Amino acid sequence: MKNSIEWYDVIGRIKNKREYKAQYYLMNFFAKSSDDFVIASKKRMREYTHSDNTKFVFDGKYEITSYCVKDCGIDGFVELVYLPKECKTYEDANEFFDKYLYQERPNSMYDCTGISFTSWYHIFKRNGRYCVYHKISVDV
Repeated sequence: MKNSIEWYDVIGRIKNKREYKAQYYLMNFFAKSSDDFVIASKKRMREYTHSDNTKFVFDGKYEITSYCVKDCGIDGFVELVYLPKECKTYEDANEFFDKYLYQERPNSMYDCTGISFTSWYHIFKRNGRYCVYHKISVDV
């Protein structure tokens, strides 16, 4: 089912144990109705378990490092992201964030979708490298 893959891509990569657990339950829930969703879920879960959970690569060339600095429980979390070294100016950093990290909340006719989205972010320079504090909330 193509729609389940598109829906799954809205959720994005698994970033912590809580999202891993939620993905596991979703995978079991949809196991009988969508083989594509189960395959995509298993792939994302393997990516999470086989990584060091802090480094991510975008487009095969941009490497970022991400750390959770505050877990807000059901309300989401705040992460500190070191942007790639290719971001030389504030505009480059902002463009990279908008393209790869910003999570827009899709409109839904349902409440409590469980989809994560960006609440706020702050781009700054630390030791010659651009970083961002990124607050990710969950629609609950």
